[in-house]
Formats: sequence, C-alpha cells, structure tokens
Amino acid sequence: MNKLKIFFYTIPVFLVTPSFNEDEARNTFNEWFTPLTDFALWAIPITGMFVLLVSYIGWLGKDENEKEQRPFKKTGITILVTTIIVELIPTFFKIFGLVE
Repeated sequence: MNKLKIFFYTIPVFLVTPSFNEDEARNTFNEWFTPLTDFALWAIPITGMFVLLVSYIGWLGKDENEKEQRPFKKTGITILVTTIIVELIPTFFKIFGLVE
C-alpha cells in the first residue's frame, strides 16, 4: 500500500482500477425511470386538459377586441401540439425498450 504524506497526516492510497458495471447502471436507470414514465403517461394528458381549460376560462374573460386578436383556436392548437410532443417522450422510452 502506497502512502501519501501531507504535512502531518498520512493518507493511505489504494490503487484501484476503475470499471463500469453496465448491468447495475441499467438496473438503476430502470428503477428510476420506469415509475416516472408510467406516471408521465397519464399525468401529461391530464395536465394538458387542465391547461386547456384554464386557458379557455381566461380567454372567456377577455373583451371582444382581445378575442378577435388572439382567437382561442390558436392557443388551443398550441397547447394540444405541445401536449402531444411531450407525451411522445415517455412513449418512445417504452417503444424502444429503454424502460420496462
């Protein structure tokens, strides 16, 4: 065992060959991301519907001039497209087998 002396302290130094345990990394990844993707698969659409509802209620409170400038159809399409794109992320994880 090699020893490294720094001022008054002697620190033992162990020579270790670093290695990567792929199976342990995959198990840890699945342990964390499988529940997250399962949660995301139902939480993202519910959140999208909630945002759509809140946006519609806010749009109803605007005056006629503001409603003409920014119709709800544009806002609704933006929210729906964003929800679909975000929903595809956990779906791709499932399709490509990154999570079980």
